Amino acid sequence: MATLNQLLVLANLESYNAVLINQGKMQKERMELLRQLAVQQLQTLETVSLNDLPKLERTCRRIEFFENQAKKYKVKRAGNELVE
Repeated sequence: MATLNQLLVLANLESYNAVLINQGKMQKERMELLRQLAVQQLQTLETVSLNDLPKLERTCRRIEFFENQAKKYKVKRAGNELVE
């Protein structure tokens, strides 16, 4: 089964292959360029981890706020209006 990174690279390769075909590149040259791109992208994606990316503090605070509100109040729907 393919990983998310592999699927992402595959989608990029498909697009890049179409560009190379439009540029008139021969199959052998396209395969070499696509292989180089695949290796480069996979190596890059392997070094990047979602845990290493900075957190979006504002978004996290909003999520926490709404989670707390949901725990605090039991909200029910009455027609189209929210009723506590």
